[in-house]
Amino acid sequence: DCALLTCVAPISLGVRSTVSQHAHLCSGSHDCSKRGLSLVSRPIRVGDDAWVATDVFVFPGVTIGARCVVGARSTVRRDLPAGVICA
Repeated sequence: DCALLTCVAPISLGVRSTVSQHAHLCSGSHDCSKRGLSLVSRPIRVGDDAWVATDVFVFPGVTIGARCVVGARSTVRRDLPAGVICA
């Protein structure tokens, strides 16, 4: 199994961070408010010792803090602080 990283903008992974199977980190999307659906790209950052569990989707521009755990099948649309468990 694998994870999918769509790197339209940079994606950075901290030391000892884990991105589990079927997770999708997507640094690009489209602006649905524009007629031409123009491309929007923003970097994703995953902090040191963070864990993005299985089947998580991470939106463009999100920062996941150090030691943060993102529970399986979560959708992450906003920044997550360090040291918390989010699901």
